[in-house]
Amino acid sequence: MKIGRNDVCHCGSNKKFKDCHGSKKTNNQWRNIAIIGLIAIALVWFISDIFQSDVGTSAPPGKVWSEEHGHYHDIAGSPSPRGINPGQASLNVPQPAGPVPEGKVWSTEHGHWHDIAK
Repeated sequence: MKIGRNDVCHCGSNKKFKDCHGSKKTNNQWRNIAIIGLIAIALVWFISDIFQSDVGTSAPPGKVWSEEHGHYHDIAGSPSPRGINPGQASLNVPQPAGPVPEGKVWSTEHGHWHDIAK
């Protein structure tokens, strides 16, 4: 005689058969392998991104990374986007109108905002 889904399970757990041994569990081995693989790939990418420093290796054309200022500067002698030669001693570019961004200070010498030294 076949056990019904709502009958008590034959194992003695006093649960309904459908909630104990009668549940429709499928073999999710490939799904589990795929999930573990994706997690492993993401973890490897994250760890390699942490230890890989590309500062100075992928600079935009005509730019050089400034460790002191924490951003790119024009290479001396190359024309800047504003048409000013960055090799000049002082540009004397006036501060733009409007509020000062938080944590920034205007550099007349460079003609852009810098982070305030901590």
